[in-house]
Amino acid sequence: MLHSVCYALGTMSSAQDILNQLPRRKLYFGMPLRVYSNERSIWTGMLQRCYNPALFAYRWYGAKGVTVCERWRRSFANFLIDMGPRPSREHSIDRIDPTGNYEPGNCRWATRIVQANNKRPRVNPLLVELDAVLKKLGKS
Repeated sequence: MLHSVCYALGTMSSAQDILNQLPRRKLYFGMPLRVYSNERSIWTGMLQRCYNPALFAYRWYGAKGVTVCERWRRSFANFLIDMGPRPSREHSIDRIDPTGNYEPGNCRWATRIVQANNKRPRVNPLLVELDAVLKKLGKS
């Protein structure tokens, strides 16, 4: 069809010459960016957890000071370049240091099992209070 258009326009260029002049789409890991809808959803969720106070999960992320590095906040493509495609549907983003931020050196794709073993230590307020009382009594 492109060859017919070239002929109709009276150009001497071949169809391949015209195709070579068209801007090329940038590929990420061999695919156009639009293919990575699952990764984009994960990226959007990460931003929402850190910057949207109306979101329920904000209390565990943004309210605790967890942020997303500037490079990833600016561009989904940068996020995808640094993280790579998700290895499987079983993987989601995980912060290696659960108290750290979302940034290239602190994030990986991990399964739920790996993530379950990588959580912030929980502090039981009753145990903290009991420990304080025991210290006052000289028992600890």
